[in-house]
Parts: sequence; structure tokens; C-alpha cells
Amino acid sequence: MTAEQADQVADPLTLKILEAVVALMRDGGISAVTTGSVAAAASVSKATIYRRWPSMSKLVAEAAAHAFPEVTVPDLGDVVAELRWFLTERIRQYAEPGSARLVASLIGASVSDDHVQAFFRSWVAAQSQSSRAVFERAVARGEFPADLDIDDLRTVMSAPVMFRAVAEDGVPDEALVETVLAMVRAVRASA
Repeated sequence: MTAEQADQVADPLTLKILEAVVALMRDGGISAVTTGSVAAAASVSKATIYRRWPSMSKLVAEAAAHAFPEVTVPDLGDVVAELRWFLTERIRQYAEPGSARLVASLIGASVSDDHVQAFFRSWVAAQSQSSRAVFERAVARGEFPADLDIDDLRTVMSAPVMFRAVAEDGVPDEALVETVLAMVRAVRASA
């Protein structure tokens, strides 16, 4: 997010609009987000929306980033503790009612909308960088060998939460986190 975008989000009216879009997406997916529905939900004019966002796909992307901000994991000195922190924060985000619908809508829209696709890829890359940092610190601490394929382990660690919420329509929970952490422990023990 740029400094200009951060300033814009700090604006109460912009925040109100973004939260209205998030609510619409959680209730009905991207198809529920129209200029009219956003204007009604946020109690603003359509012109107010058009002045802030040149396209609905940009508004949707910004609202999704607002709903699912980047997770930055603090250095806790242990890969399992850091991954537990990361995954717990991620399941907290998915615990919001309709969050899986919001993400599923983004995935679907990214197939046909280049802006949503660019946003979704950027969002995934930012989240990947956060989990990558956890594994890079673990390698630096000697918890894993230097030749560890961080991308493979990061994918195995991150994917279950989204898959459980979106594909299985289930609730990612602490039991899932512990299963993922058991896999990470096994990789660490075999290294």
C-alpha cells in the first residue's frame, strides 16, 4: 500500500466505503458490489465513489486488502512459535463471517478481471513474503538446513487454511494449525 493509499484509508469516509464493500462481498461475493449497492450501504453518492476509485475492480481490490491485511510475523526465536502466530492470525481473519466467500469471489474474479488478478497475485506475494521471512529466520537460526526449499514448505504451511475455508467451506481452527505445525516439526526433525 502506498503512502497515498494509506492516507486515503485513514479518511473516515473512505474507510466507511471500504467497510461497506467488504460487507457486501462477505454477504454476496463480488457480484453484490455495484456502484449503487456500495453507495446505498455507505450512505454516499455514486459520484463520491467514482471520485475515489476509477473502477469497481480497484475498489474491490482495495476493500479486500482492507479486509485481509498483510500478516507480518514478529521474530519469536522459534519457527513453530512464529508459524503458530502466523496461522492463528490468518484463521482469525477467516473467522469473520463471509470471509471465505470474499476470498473465493476474488479468486473467481481474478480469472476475468486483470486488475483483480494483479491485486490477488500481489496480495498472495505479500503474504508469501511474510511466511518466507519466518523460514528464512529459521534457516539463519539453524532450525532448517540452508538448502531448504522455502517456497515448497511455505506453500504446504499456508495452503491448508485457505483450502479449508474456501474449498471445503469449513472453519480453519487450532486443530488444523497443530496439524500443520506437526508437519513443520517433522521437516525440522528430519533436517
